[in-house]
Amino acid sequence: MAGEIQKIEPLNLPELHNARLRGWQRINTKLKHNNRNHRGSLGLETLRVDSPLEAFVMAQFSS
Repeated sequence: MAGEIQKIEPLNLPELHNARLRGWQRINTKLKHNNRNHRGSLGLETLRVDSPLEAFVMAQFSS
């Protein structure tokens, strides 16, 4: 019995990790879609970014 449990655990860990990544990506794309619709009324000072890369790109353009 103990041997069967040890075989099952390593198989479940990557599946949980992948599911967590897929959930984060799904939420992040929804946030980007919503923010894109309202970005015109935010103004430059209060721009919301969804990723560190986007924040970096915006900082490069503003300076």
